[in-house]
Amino acid sequence: MWWKQLKNGFLKRLAAVLIALDQLIAAIIWGYPGITISSQMWRIELNGGWSWPRRLVDTIFWFDPNHCQLSYENEVNGLRKPRDMRKVFECFNC
Repeated sequence: MWWKQLKNGFLKRLAAVLIALDQLIAAIIWGYPGITISSQMWRIELNGGWSWPRRLVDTIFWFDPNHCQLSYENEVNGLRKPRDMRKVFECFNC
């Protein structure tokens, strides 16, 4: 039981660190803090840019259908924020 909790906690933190690294790279390239490369690829296509970068990322994450679109939607809806901070940010942006 404790091993499972430890493993789940570690994997959750590992995923958070990987997302943070992804966001750091995106901030260096595009200058936007808090977004991932995947969501930026979706934004580029939405704004009439090339679609091949988004298709490439979606192909890399073949096990996660519509990876770029879902990344974008998660960031727009604040789903990567802790639950207790989501409403604060929603009201702050009003």
